[in-house]
Amino acid sequence: DHTVRVWNIHSNRHNFVLNGHEEGVDAVDFYPKGDNPYLVTGSDDCTVRIWDLQTRVCIRVLSHHTEVVTAVFFHPDMPLLFTLSEDNSVGVINSITWKHENTLHYGLKRAWSVNSKPGCNHVAIGFDDGLVVLKTGSDEMAACMDPNGKIYHSIGLSLIHI
Repeated sequence: DHTVRVWNIHSNRHNFVLNGHEEGVDAVDFYPKGDNPYLVTGSDDCTVRIWDLQTRVCIRVLSHHTEVVTAVFFHPDMPLLFTLSEDNSVGVINSITWKHENTLHYGLKRAWSVNSKPGCNHVAIGFDDGLVVLKTGSDEMAACMDPNGKIYHSIGLSLIHI
């Protein structure tokens, strides 16, 4: 039904419904910092929506993708939101201003998964044809794996096979 339902784990009823997406919702993440609880969603309608959970209102719609949004991820330490899509791109959003800062393309087809851990400045992104590890603070690859399983690591401007 193109909605986001926020549930109470102690009951069979949802607490409230967030309406706004025009097609199915495929991705969700909670904002890990600050006083305001935010939720981000990605959808088959190619949009990313930022929701204020206190007011239950969509505060921003981002339309930088041209295909289905497959994953959304708030970095645990930095003010960054990553959005992945079947358009083969990674969107980088400033999670303070909600401004779309950059779109990254690595030629590895569709982007599916993204993660990092607290205290780490690397972000791993999975694609159809490989894996990219970004060092946050730059849009350069720290490491990548090609479709044949070969791992490459970047040092400065050199790409080294591991």
